[in-house]
Parts: sequence; C-alpha cells; structure tokens
Amino acid sequence: MKLSIDEHIARVKKAFWKTEPYSSASEELAELADLLKELKELRRSRKWTPVEWHTITEEEREREGYPEDWTVYLDCQMPEDEQEILITVRDSKGRLWVEKDMCCIDDGWYLDSGYSWIDDVVAWMPLPAAYKAQREAQE
Repeated sequence: MKLSIDEHIARVKKAFWKTEPYSSASEELAELADLLKELKELRRSRKWTPVEWHTITEEEREREGYPEDWTVYLDCQMPEDEQEILITVRDSKGRLWVEKDMCCIDDGWYLDSGYSWIDDVVAWMPLPAAYKAQREAQE
C-alpha cells in the first residue's frame, strides 16, 4: 500500500511521541518530519495552480482601498515578478495548450506574452529545474 505524504508525516509524528524526549531517535524523527514537510511543499510547488478570481465589490473596494480601475481580484497564489512559468491557455473555442511565459508585476499582474490572467489563462506552474545528468550532479 502506497502512503501519501500526509500519512507519512502522521506516522512520523506518532513515532516521535513514543520516543524518549531528547533521545537521538526523537531528534531524527523530528528531522524526518521536517524533511517530509519540505517534500510536501516541493510537490505542491510542482503542480498546476488554477487561476481563480472574483469581481471586486464596492464594499470590498472601500474596505481594501482598491483603485477604481481594478475590476477583479486574483484569489490564487501568483508567481513572483519576472518568474518564468508554464501557463495553460484556453482559446475562445475551448482548446487548451501550454506555453512558457514570464509573469510581470508593474501596477498589476500581467504576462509578457500579453495573455490575460482573467480571460485566457486557466492555470500556471513554475518551470521545473533544468535536467542534470547523474554524473554532472555528482561533480
């Protein structure tokens, strides 16, 4: 049976609470739990992030102080400025494809390609790390 990362973290925590405090086993289990959390974050960052947004209400505009020319608010996690990403684009006929793009932040979020976060982009994800051969990684 294959366990999820969350299940592994739960098993490590359970084992941690059974060990004697300040023993080398408890330290190793605490370190293992931290590593599993990092792995979970890494896996999350390698997945597609759906582009989610909502129309800004007048009440929200007053409360948050959004400029009048802002009509929508992006509710999803967004890339960093000048981060190269992959985007899934949907055209007017519903066809989907993937392109490489760059996120730019300058008085709002936009893409170097000119695609709209609201009208065109369905999801985004960070570019994966460049391939390194096993031999190169050891050097």
